[in-house]
Amino acid sequence: MTARLLVPLGALSLLAASAQTVPTTEFESLAGSKLTLPAAAGHAALFIVGFSHASSKPTSAWDKELAKGCAETGTTCYTVAVVQDVPRFVRGMVVSGIRSGIPKDKRATFLVLQHDEDVWKKLCGFSDADGAYLLLVSRDGRIVWKWAGPPEAASLATARERLREAAKN
Repeated sequence: MTARLLVPLGALSLLAASAQTVPTTEFESLAGSKLTLPAAAGHAALFIVGFSHASSKPTSAWDKELAKGCAETGTTCYTVAVVQDVPRFVRGMVVSGIRSGIPKDKRATFLVLQHDEDVWKKLCGFSDADGAYLLLVSRDGRIVWKWAGPPEAASLATARERLREAAKN
């Protein structure tokens, strides 16, 4: 009887992901524009989310590895730095420091989130402050795939396949 209760963990995360939608959230890009997502996307979007300074390393690695796949599939790839926990009196300096480290051509898709951190932590399945979290969202705002961790061969292959699938839908 217990054999019928066993479901592969990957299937559970896929089911949970498909039932969730990205909440309407207002971001500011490093280019200075305000952006409300997911409505502004209008197509598949990949969110690479980090919650700490140390998470910039794995989020940057994901962005670098998936940039070509996003471009080929017409998926917008957003990097999201969640800075709500940074004290307000230094937040501007922190955002300025982030901006100075991001090439100008990437600033429009590099988003800063200064509120709703708890919502995004729950959405990402937060467990590691220094980790990277990926959310692949369909054009209608449904999360179709989630991942947490560094880019490795297997996770990169899966991410690229998911990008191709999302572009078809």
